[in-house]
Amino acid sequence: MALTLNEVFSVKELGDRVPFSMTHDGRWLAYTVKGKRENLIIDGVPDSMSGNELWVSDMEKKQNFAIIPEASSSWGGIWSPDGSKLAFYSDLGGKAQLWIWDSMQASLQLASDITVRPFFGFDVPIWSRDGKSLIVKAMVSDYSQDFERVHYSERNDSERIQVFSTRHEVGENGKGNMQTWINRYRADIIRIDIFKEEAQVLASGIRPVGIKLSNDGATIAFTEALGQVASDSQQVSYDLWVVPVFPQANERAQCIAKNVQMAYGTTFSWSKDDRWIFYTTSGQLSDGNLWIVNLEDGAIPKLIESSIDVNFGREYDGPLTLENNDALLISDGKLWRYQYADGEIMQLAQDMERDIVAVVPSVFLETTEGGGPYVILQTMNSEEFAYGFWKLNIEINKLEKLLEEPRGHLPWFEGGVTFTPNGKKIVYLAQSADEPPSIWCYDFINFEKKTVVHLSKIRKELLGEAMLLNWKRGSDHYQGVLLLPPNLKKRAPVIVRVYGGAMLSKSIRFFGLSPWAAENHHLFASRGYAVFMPDLPINSNEPADDIVKALDAALEALCSRPEIDSDRIGIIGHSFGGYSALAAITRFHKFRAAVVSAAMANLISFATKFDPVAPDFFFGWAEGGQARMGSTLWEDPQRYIRNSPLFQFDKIETPLLIVQGTLDHLCNDEAGPMYSSLRRLKKEVELVIYDEDHFQGTWSRENLNDYYCRVFEWFERYL
Repeated sequence: MALTLNEVFSVKELGDRVPFSMTHDGRWLAYTVKGKRENLIIDGVPDSMSGNELWVSDMEKKQNFAIIPEASSSWGGIWSPDGSKLAFYSDLGGKAQLWIWDSMQASLQLASDITVRPFFGFDVPIWSRDGKSLIVKAMVSDYSQDFERVHYSERNDSERIQVFSTRHEVGENGKGNMQTWINRYRADIIRIDIFKEEAQVLASGIRPVGIKLSNDGATIAFTEALGQVASDSQQVSYDLWVVPVFPQANERAQCIAKNVQMAYGTTFSWSKDDRWIFYTTSGQLSDGNLWIVNLEDGAIPKLIESSIDVNFGREYDGPLTLENNDALLISDGKLWRYQYADGEIMQLAQDMERDIVAVVPSVFLETTEGGGPYVILQTMNSEEFAYGFWKLNIEINKLEKLLEEPRGHLPWFEGGVTFTPNGKKIVYLAQSADEPPSIWCYDFINFEKKTVVHLSKIRKELLGEAMLLNWKRGSDHYQGVLLLPPNLKKRAPVIVRVYGGAMLSKSIRFFGLSPWAAENHHLFASRGYAVFMPDLPINSNEPADDIVKALDAALEALCSRPEIDSDRIGIIGHSFGGYSALAAITRFHKFRAAVVSAAMANLISFATKFDPVAPDFFFGWAEGGQARMGSTLWEDPQRYIRNSPLFQFDKIETPLLIVQGTLDHLCNDEAGPMYSSLRRLKKEVELVIYDEDHFQGTWSRENLNDYYCRVFEWFERYL
């Protein structure tokens, strides 16, 4: 009996990067889970939060329930400072608004009629220190959610004439202004007084991303997205601003740092005394350095120079500031401390035989032996697949293991981890490739661990067993994760999931080897297939060659396993994984079947694709972004030809199933030329087109069921 798609989707997943929130006394936990997406366009509801549902757990009474189940979407619950009220977003009133749930009265209240406009999951309401106000992003009057979902190829308005000209792309300052995709962040920042039911605009007509409240609650700092730095890069830059929370008549927002390179505009932090703001830069064109801005001395950014050559670029988490204006940072799995007194940077926890994933922003004091400032570290032992939490005394550099287990943990900045304020208990999400996710609570004082929320009732007898494989390529060590079918009695056919540039072995920390239910690989394992997901690094400007060489070494390690039938290997890839699979089947003939979805085969057409919402996106993707070509098409046309599988389609011997969505604004015009080319070459190929978007996780259940039936049938026929 095989696992069904409905069973897989019955496993609750956490909302994308939405944080946990726990009351000060540790009784109430708020968390967001993904629900069934209805593909509704509702004012203020970001696409990634559509269908999500806000839940709370009364950990004292061991009760779990949805706060507002009748809403299409609800998410982002944050408890007030006194723990009595939960602020969150919901579209119950037909648009995204700020709501308040009172835990003592079990009552619900609409905080304001204003349409809110969060964008990412981490865009949650921010409570004022006195618990009387909330700071949120609000929708501007002329905002259109077309920036998120509607692209040039989908418009069908014969009365509308659109003109695009390079004459209008450069203004007097020499900067481009055609990056309309950045307008998806447009919002006002407002403060809502929930008792007076009044709202005050703090900043308007901007594109805010990260927002952080000062420790005294008097000021917020926020980043404004400016756009793509250059046509040959996907690097985004931001301006960093500060503005009073309770501004007087003449007080306005002040820009304190311009053109800062960051990933998501969140890697900045207030000093404990609120006199400084620390930030790090990240991305392909960034310096990866630590910078500080003294708000009392002209607000001029200062680069922290050090004899230590490390890159502090991070996607989400900024420096963790300490009481003496020191700061903790992570680089390449190691922990560093910036010392304000002498301006130097030193390494901490040198004896840690783990990768440090994150420093949880919860510094507290201990009165036991060796008492002093402690921080909590989230760690990962990739070789043994063990995730854990450690306590570090940052004054005497002493480590203490709190918990380590063979389950995957999300870093706190991706949601799924929270501590009680005194750091004595942790609530966290844990899962593994063959264990569905659950929310756990661990008491560091009593050494007790218990499940708070079971997020699954899936039949465990249908789940496969996962393991890590290790191999060497030259002097470099690589890994892959192998999921074996349950009750394996003979050698199994194997499906290889590929994605160039990704370390897919880390997927062992996710149930079904994926953070998305639509890509749960137990669907294959329960049907008798092994699934192999290898690391495929790209180290040069020849991505196809790098992918194939890494895959060749990975397949050698795979085929040495006695459980694997090396004569029956299939390959599957989505998006850039589809490109990777196409590169593989054009270079060698080890695969008996292949499936690609939303794939690109021609880097020339893909790099020059025009999208009026993001006119420079595809140049940046090809030259300095994911494809890493390192040059324009006109500088090295042969490199684009060499790395475009389309030009080697005549070498394909593997039967290929191509899947494409018509609403996929990235790849919707790639599948047709792929199919027609292979048809002309008289190759065995099938094209299936759905009226859907880029990723199957957004598809209707009916179409997703049809997709999997076709994929299962394709592999069954040829493997």
